[in-house]
Amino acid sequence: MFTRIMAVVLAAILITTAGLSAVWWITLRNRQIDSRLDYLISEAEDIAYLAANSGGYYWSIYGNPYRSLATRDILDEKAGKVNREFGAYIAVVDREGNVMDNTRTAYSEDPEFVQSLSGDDIRDALNRILAGETIRIRTGGGEDP
Repeated sequence: MFTRIMAVVLAAILITTAGLSAVWWITLRNRQIDSRLDYLISEAEDIAYLAANSGGYYWSIYGNPYRSLATRDILDEKAGKVNREFGAYIAVVDREGNVMDNTRTAYSEDPEFVQSLSGDDIRDALNRILAGETIRIRTGGGEDP
């Protein structure tokens, strides 16, 4: 009789421990993902600021390349860092509709990701962004969110 009661108590403890561990792991993982998304948004804001202050070098072949060489180098470094750390697709659009993006680099590193991008989804996201909204979308890409 004692062994049955002890077995039930141990089973209850193991089930409770497993359940709490699963909840803890999911919560911790979601916090880590949210933290990385916050960092990515911060980097995106830095990239947008640098692109806006690049003196038009990216947007016009007539711009003075010497005027913003340091800003351009910092922008290239930040964009490369974001691409390496997050594998992110980066597109900066100015008020005139000119686009600077890293499609070529992103495609060479992960063709599946670039092919998964939909023009309609990108257009909808840009409309939301131009309306002043910050977008946070988490999707599953294989094993990683």
